[in-house]
Amino acid sequence: MHIGGIELVQYIALACKLCVAIFVFLSGYGLSVKYIENCSAKAFYLKRFTKLLANYWFIWLLFVPLGFIFGALSLDSIYGNHAIIKLFLDFLGVANCFGYYGINPTWWFMSCIILLYLIFPLIAKTRKYIWLWLVIALGAECLPFSLYVLNPIKSYLFAFVIGIICASSEKMQYILGSAWMKYIAPFAFVTFFAIRNIIPYGQLLDGVIAVFLAVTYKEFISSMKGLGRSLEFIGKHSMDIFLFHTFIYYIYFPDLIYWSRNPILIYMTLLAVCLCISVMIEWLKRTTGFDGGVDRLIRKVAR
Repeated sequence: MHIGGIELVQYIALACKLCVAIFVFLSGYGLSVKYIENCSAKAFYLKRFTKLLANYWFIWLLFVPLGFIFGALSLDSIYGNHAIIKLFLDFLGVANCFGYYGINPTWWFMSCIILLYLIFPLIAKTRKYIWLWLVIALGAECLPFSLYVLNPIKSYLFAFVIGIICASSEKMQYILGSAWMKYIAPFAFVTFFAIRNIIPYGQLLDGVIAVFLAVTYKEFISSMKGLGRSLEFIGKHSMDIFLFHTFIYYIYFPDLIYWSRNPILIYMTLLAVCLCISVMIEWLKRTTGFDGGVDRLIRKVAR
């Protein structure tokens, strides 16, 4: 089935790129709740980057060496020239800041979240000008170009700032918590989502759509015990799955994941396999004391 010359599955996949903006929105919201009132750049960078990179490197060391050992990966095919330098930047999670995707194309988002973490303390310190940040974010999205190193956040700074506004603005909290918003949010989400996929620069609406989806989830979906708990369980494993799922369906086990040739079954197979792997990874972290070690490292360095 085709819509406007695009296959339905591809159309749905393109539409679901909204998920990145939702995650960025939630990141901006969560960081603001925890840090906006007293954001020391040094303490913030130490805690957030240590946790982020420690988990990234844990997955990196589990999945990447196997690819080189068994011949599924090679430096030449991935990086071409200057392979060692590019590998090092990839290991730091900033490959996409320099215009390439590295070993795992999905890891472009590491560059995005690293850049957003870097600018968050500045936004926090200048939060009385938060609406100016919103204008800057809109401008960055509309420009036909941007600084190469900032390209990963060009389309997502707006959603990030919207998340910060929703968490730090009393007026916004009043609006989102009002009784009428509960009934408007689901309708607004569906309407804006449909508009997003038929207009130029539709991704500008992603931050707004994320707000309506968050309200809809809070008011309706989270109260559905079975669905709410299932989504909460998946959410706890979302970081792990983000980091390694491309290895599963693309590099190591494509025949297993695509056995059905049915898009829905492919998705369900990938989700089930990734959840099983993530549960094992989290068990390994607990067994080795990984998370406790990271926390101790943060406390030791912070002294």
